[in-house]
This record gives sequence, C-alpha cells and structure tokens, in this order.
Amino acid sequence: MLEQHLSNFKSYNFKMLAKKVETIEDFEKYQAYGCELFQGYFFAKHCMTQKKSIDPAYKKIFQLINMLDDEDIEINEIAAALEVEVELTIQLLRFINSSYVGLKKDVKSILQVVMLLGKKSLKQWLLLIAFSKSTNGEDNIIKNPMLELAQNRSKIMAELAKRKNSKDYDCYDYHEASFVGILSLVNVPIDTVLKEINVDINITNALIYRNGELGRFLDLVVAIENFDMPKADSILDELHISNVELSTILQKSYAKV
Repeated sequence: MLEQHLSNFKSYNFKMLAKKVETIEDFEKYQAYGCELFQGYFFAKHCMTQKKSIDPAYKKIFQLINMLDDEDIEINEIAAALEVEVELTIQLLRFINSSYVGLKKDVKSILQVVMLLGKKSLKQWLLLIAFSKSTNGEDNIIKNPMLELAQNRSKIMAELAKRKNSKDYDCYDYHEASFVGILSLVNVPIDTVLKEINVDINITNALIYRNGELGRFLDLVVAIENFDMPKADSILDELHISNVELSTILQKSYAKV
C-alpha cells in the first residue's frame, strides 16, 4: 500500500522524505521506493560514532599541504604528487576553469596549473576542500572504480613520455602525457569536458583524434588494457619501444608507492 502511494507522487517530480529511519533495512526499503531524503536514528547513530583514525582522503590533502609548506620541495614534485590523486586533480581543473578563477590560458598539465595558481592559492584551495569534507561529514570527491584505472593509465603515459624524451628532455612532456591519461577516463563525454576546460590543442588532438605522439601513447595503453597485443606490438614498433622496455615501464607504473 505504501509503495503504491509513493509511486503516485513520482510523476510530480517531488523529492520524498522518509522519517523514522532506524535500521539499514528501513533505509534500503525507502530508498527502493524512490525516497531521496532521510531522517531517523540510523543516521544520528552514525554521526555519533567517532572515527578511530584519519580518513585516508584527509591524509592525502594534508600531505599535499605539508609539501606546499616545505621550502625544500620543488613545484614539480608537488605537481607529481597531485597528479596521482585523480579525484583532487579533477576538482582542481573544475576550480581553475570556474568563473571565480577565470583562467584564459590553455592548460597543458597539472604542473602548469600549480605554477599558475601558486603555492599560496593552492594551499587555500586544499584547506577549503578539507573543510567542506569535514562539515558535510562525507567525501565530496565521488568514489569511482574508474579512478584507479585512470591513475594507472596516467602513470604509464608519463613513463612512456619519460623514456621517449630521455635524450631531449622537456620537463613538461611527461606531465602532459599524465594529463592525457587522466582526462581520457573522466566519467563524462570527452567533448563535454573539453568545453569546460581550456585545454592545449595537442592534448585535445590526442584525446579526440589520437593524433601525435601523445595520441599514440594513449592508443598503446588502451591496447594493453584490452589485451590487444597485436595492436600493442604494432604501436611499440612504431614508437621504437622494445617489449623489455615496456615491461620495465609497466612495473614502474603499477608499483605501489
């Protein structure tokens, strides 16, 4: 009977509030009925429970803040540490392209973003993220099973760029490759992302058309992920990278820091 009454309200596009939710079973039942708002002892009970350790997400934020406070740590080390935190990277990109910041330059890498923002502004932003997480009582950063894949992909892309450019080294190259790896797995259509973020033309071409060396790196990583070894071998030949070198690159990329 209750389910029938609730279904009648769905056509009005109301947000339904379930009260006196006291158990996990109550919560799951009302959620299945289509309720989006909840009140009750079940939620109060969780709020009263004190955590015995710091949330890993907080640790990452405070580690980055500590790095920003350390004068002996170079800006490229901070960018490299931030690149591995895919969730924070995506939030930072949204922030720097917001009307509040109004960045007009085309972004090529996280290193460039960090340099444009500066240590002081980046620290303020991280503190704001930490504060918003603590006041909301939950992670604002959406947990997504694709994030670990994006992290691994960005690492492999960076290692490929380092190997390819070892003789004529430009510190931006591997950051750009990492950036392509991250953006290639953002959980929205890539053309939508590129409308919101002012991205360098080489990054755009690599992501959409798989053009240039960055595009070939991306094709190679996707082929490896799909176990398409004939295609991977073909791209390795084209890039003059041996299977032994690829094995070393993959070992470095998948190693847990």
